[in-house]
Amino acid sequence: RSILDGTHLVPGGGGAWIELAAAVRDAATTVADRSAVAMEAYADALEDLPRTLVRNSGADPIDVLARLRAAEGAVFDGERNEVRAADEHGPYDLSPVVESSVTAASDVAIQFVRIDETLPAAAEPEPDVDEESLQPDPERDVA
Repeated sequence: RSILDGTHLVPGGGGAWIELAAAVRDAATTVADRSAVAMEAYADALEDLPRTLVRNSGADPIDVLARLRAAEGAVFDGERNEVRAADEHGPYDLSPVVESSVTAASDVAIQFVRIDETLPAAAEPEPDVDEESLQPDPERDVA
């Protein structure tokens, strides 16, 4: 029904998430402040979905994610445990599903960043100073 309503399909099998992560990483290279670190962390978070998908299928996530990153438009086929180009047999995701997931995750990430900027770090309590420790000790204070 969604397809008939004009909804677009995007590569499934983690393909869309890898493409999004790559776009965020590319954008992070143009940022000169510490926002680039947050963007890299966000890209890593985007790759958690395909990593989990691969792990749940029994394949090696490190190898599969490396192949997904290297091949443009590639998807992970969990039934065959292989990385391949998306074809008429899929796998595909509906674009509104991916968009709503990214929007919800982005909203949560933004809230965390705002909270982190708003709440100051807890000040470390000053250690109690023992008056005796201020006195010279020949055994401790060897010249």
